[in-house]
Amino acid sequence: MKISNRLNIYFKGNLENFVFDEMSEAALIRMNVLDILKDIPVPLQEEDIRNIGSGEGITSARLAVNMAYIIGCDPQFKFAAQYLEFMDRLFRGEMYGGIIKAAEAEADTGQLESACVYFRAALVLKEDSLKAMYGYAMACRELYIAASKVGDESEKDDEYIGRFKAECIEILEIITMEYPDFAEPHYFLGYAYLNLGLYVKADLAFRDFLGVATDAEQKREVRERREQLEAPVKIEQGINHIVCGRFHEGAYMLEQYVGSEAADKWWPLYYYLGFAYLRIGMQEKGIESLKRSLKLNGSHIDSMEELLWAYEELGDSENVEKYSRKIELIKGYEAEDRKNN
Repeated sequence: MKISNRLNIYFKGNLENFVFDEMSEAALIRMNVLDILKDIPVPLQEEDIRNIGSGEGITSARLAVNMAYIIGCDPQFKFAAQYLEFMDRLFRGEMYGGIIKAAEAEADTGQLESACVYFRAALVLKEDSLKAMYGYAMACRELYIAASKVGDESEKDDEYIGRFKAECIEILEIITMEYPDFAEPHYFLGYAYLNLGLYVKADLAFRDFLGVATDAEQKREVRERREQLEAPVKIEQGINHIVCGRFHEGAYMLEQYVGSEAADKWWPLYYYLGFAYLRIGMQEKGIESLKRSLKLNGSHIDSMEELLWAYEELGDSENVEKYSRKIELIKGYEAEDRKNN
């Protein structure tokens, strides 16, 4: 798999912990890599520089680990090809296993960003590695969950959370396609979709999990979760019908949940139902549903704009003026918020 660059922004800063310098020809000849690394700067840490200064030097294994870390931070690093060739010549297929061990050790001690870096390096070396993909996805998951639990809302970094969540979900999706019999990714993917409000996709992921899982307790939990998802899945399917222009089908599915405990306080149900009603000429029911949407979410501009359109069609100038003013006020508040933030 090709590693995305969405997390590079968080890992590239680690390159500042390294000094890049060219090794002497004598050292390169001794390692039998003169043809690979001549005039190529290699990554050194402070400890390496001290050891070189004291005459102790640096081992090829240490140099390879440094190179792997650099590649994990930035798989498109300028000298990544030369570093990979160095590792292949000196360690053949053994480098991958060492990097996986380093990644797992970092994860076990809670150094999750460093674990991500090593897992990424392992994926550069072996792009179809299940162990590297799953370890990387789980490290990303732990990082975005931890960031989401920050006490003060103002301290949460939404972009950080969003990027790590997107990376986790993308990797889990790849695993479920390439290794469909591995149960755990289906499980975590189901909950990731659920937290995003993607109920149909969550239900499908949980269904796939049940098809391959062996843990009885987890299977019981997921079956209960799917039962709880029955109404949200149907509602989402109804909304999808409406979004795709199948207004009668969507309205029929959604109106079954009007007033139900499952969705009575969920404003999108009433917004989409009102949207559909207006498109099939049921103005009165459309207006009623849209007003219910606004009762639950008083600043929802789309509901207001639908009501404005309905009243314009009916020639109700009083309500046209009323909702025009409301839309203008809400947009003004939102513009002010964007300006201040």
